Amino acid sequence: MSDVTHCLEITKYVVDDVARAAGALLPEPSAVPESAKYLRVSSGQEVQEPQYSYFVRAWDATEDEHNPLLDAADAADAAHDASTTTGVKWSHHVHLQCEPYTALDAPLTEFVYWNLKDGAEPAVVRALLTRLMAVVNAIPREEGMHKAGWGSVVGDETKYFVVIGWDTMEAFVTAVANSPAGRALLDDLAEHTVREVRHTVLNHPQAVVEARL
Repeated sequence: MSDVTHCLEITKYVVDDVARAAGALLPEPSAVPESAKYLRVSSGQEVQEPQYSYFVRAWDATEDEHNPLLDAADAADAAHDASTTTGVKWSHHVHLQCEPYTALDAPLTEFVYWNLKDGAEPAVVRALLTRLMAVVNAIPREEGMHKAGWGSVVGDETKYFVVIGWDTMEAFVTAVANSPAGRALLDDLAEHTVREVRHTVLNHPQAVVEARL
């Protein structure tokens, strides 16, 4: 039996004022084959720059299911971009190292988009991200952290994502301030990458989790 891959599609949109006023922040989800075990469809406005919104699809799939799923998702993106937004800033498919649903369902979801600098070694960055996630996941739940994970962008070993669930922005700020080990790893990563840290409150209007047995 093939191993399960945690698949995440993250699209960052520029949403115009007319579309935002009409509530048109969420394209219709693409069809996902019945063999996909779980599905999350989410959207939310960015906290830092509200002109941006995020559209997120998450599912688990075996290796032989993965490419057809991505083909379907890409087709849906092309069909809905023009009607819902003024443009797509970026869109990526990510293979995560752990399930994303806990972080996506948190009151606040953090996306960190990492781009390698010229000459940086992907293996070094992957090792640092693994260590950073160990530090973050050691934060007690009562301090406002739900779950953290990282993954690589499909087809591009120079791009990575971290997804973290928080109770509040204050919990995020406090966690960074109280973690010398985490800040040291962020400094190490800054030598090899450029990162974009953003937060959003995601909505799940299409159904939360659908189990297909």
